[in-house]
Amino acid sequence: LDFVVRTEDGVTGSLIMNSGFLVADDFSQNGNLVVNGTSQIRTTGPNPEDRIGFLSSGTNTIIGTLEVDGETWFVPNTDFHGEGLIHAVSTVQRTFFQEGADLMDIGFRSEGEVNIWSLFQSGQATMASMMLTNTASLSIQMSDSLGELATESYLIHDDAHVDGKLMLDWTSDNSPPVGETLTILEAANVTGTFDEIETTGFGSNRRVFVNINPDSITVFITCSADLNADGNTNFFDVSQFMSEFADMDPSADLNNDGAFNFFDVSIFMSAFNLGC
Repeated sequence: LDFVVRTEDGVTGSLIMNSGFLVADDFSQNGNLVVNGTSQIRTTGPNPEDRIGFLSSGTNTIIGTLEVDGETWFVPNTDFHGEGLIHAVSTVQRTFFQEGADLMDIGFRSEGEVNIWSLFQSGQATMASMMLTNTASLSIQMSDSLGELATESYLIHDDAHVDGKLMLDWTSDNSPPVGETLTILEAANVTGTFDEIETTGFGSNRRVFVNINPDSITVFITCSADLNADGNTNFFDVSQFMSEFADMDPSADLNNDGAFNFFDVSIFMSAFNLGC
């Protein structure tokens, strides 16, 4: 059973949830939705297109907490009212914000993967607050497909707390330029840290430094042997590597074999010789 809230023959459908629970194969909200208390919408359809969709003609008043359990999509120009919370409770289902989606004064919390859908990896999503738990993943795509660096990003009016995994994906064929800083999140206040940072597509002689600042999260792109994040390879990087190697710091175990030996030194020197 698909559940659709929409306007038909000039009459707009409404769904009012007072600590309610709704299960359907697919849920499309293109009418009026009011949520009081803690309510949940769950989709269980077998098809990839079965999802929870907040569509562009919908008006959503979230006073309490709306739990969404299913792949969830937010599109631009959807009206949101109230100061409640949307909580993506599934650890296996994904949330997508289409480029320009705006939750207004509604906060967002996720236990699973969070994505922005944009054509040229430059989309931004906006919300009142964001909380990513330790099971969450924040997926960010970057590129220079239009001749300039671009990144997906989030604009948070109030607090943002991050945890879990950060996944950074460089989607262009060429490696990104060294020494560039891209902002992936801005907020009034940022707390937390990522347990894991995963990068794909950046190339063999690239590394990133993720900086969690009081009001933003930025990504600095540099070369593999630039250990002090100054955009160059020089004596300071060699000195830092040898210090980490002597201390048996995990960051100096470059081949991830649990040992500190010639192979790690060889990998570092090869990267150093490539320069920036």
